[in-house]
Amino acid sequence: MQNTDLMNKTLVVNEIFNSVQGEGYWSGLPVTFVRLQGCNLRCFWCDTQYALNGAGTKMAINEITKLCTREVIVLTGGEPLLQPNVKDLVFVLLQQGKRVHIETNGTIYQDMQNCWITVSPKPPKYRINEKLILITNELKYVVDESFSPEVVPNCNIPVFLQPEGNRPEMIEKALNILDKYTMWRLSLQIHKIIKIK
Repeated sequence: MQNTDLMNKTLVVNEIFNSVQGEGYWSGLPVTFVRLQGCNLRCFWCDTQYALNGAGTKMAINEITKLCTREVIVLTGGEPLLQPNVKDLVFVLLQQGKRVHIETNGTIYQDMQNCWITVSPKPPKYRINEKLILITNELKYVVDESFSPEVVPNCNIPVFLQPEGNRPEMIEKALNILDKYTMWRLSLQIHKIIKIK
């Protein structure tokens, strides 16, 4: 395939913006977020409902990469692995010397080499694709009223507990869980605390 053909492949994009990573292992890191449109799940507490519905904007890979101005690019959604051409975007970004992080709900597998994979399984089943778990770098669970630590697989992957909406009662619940699971970590949404996108 010609490089021109690859660069002209398209994805449906919701938004692209610079910010800091607000959650998980890389919290506080300056990044460019590429939020792709669409998701295969419907979580009632989803804080990016605007990425679920609507058409989004169809953009060629070369248009997307021009807006990726930081060293680390976070592909998020919605559910980024829902779009087949995301693997081509990742390939181009890596060729350009970028570091690529992917935030996924874990239900869909694409073979993503040389990326940092964050899996955030969602209720009620908290399902993780069996192939994806093998290349996952961190697990991130939203702690809400229904969350139980028993849904977390027994593995050596770093686990982050994220209190839903930074609510005080969910922070307390997460801290109580950490009393027993002392190798897991608390992850507050710092972008919401400091009121940035």
